[in-house]
Amino acid sequence: LLPPGTYVISNSGSGHSYALDVPSGVVIRGSGPGTVVRLASGQITWTRGFNVASRSNVLIEDLTYDGNTAGNPNGETNACEQQAGFFVNASSDVIVRGVTVQNTSGDGIYWYGGAVRCSVDGCRFDNIQRVGVNVQSATDCLVNGSYFKNNASNNHIKAELDNAGQ
Repeated sequence: LLPPGTYVISNSGSGHSYALDVPSGVVIRGSGPGTVVRLASGQITWTRGFNVASRSNVLIEDLTYDGNTAGNPNGETNACEQQAGFFVNASSDVIVRGVTVQNTSGDGIYWYGGAVRCSVDGCRFDNIQRVGVNVQSATDCLVNGSYFKNNASNNHIKAELDNAGQ
């Protein structure tokens, strides 16, 4: 449980592509809009806020994720497009609920590598430089009751077809 406040996260610089690596079975619960998890300025190109890779049964809810585009340049011109707020790779049963995702240089949420039964419920996406929810490879995943505003080129939800025909 994260009480109200601003929590600044950053890449450890040890060859990782994320700031927070979320393990299986974890619930990260904020206290509503007053709980802000913010990416520090000057992060390397591939720094994702929340990394959920090869995990299951994860719930992240009731907080704001701020990708700090002012401190981390625009993805399309400075190769920061991989700087997603939430990177869900080869994971199942990952729920992001009641979260505001804002100011990301990359996608707000990126489902990749065979995400299964993942959902985005009641979330808000504002000032996302790429796509609000980007789906490259996912099965039985749902975006429900979410709000998209000021996203680049109005790319709110996008499905990128992969070579396997998914």
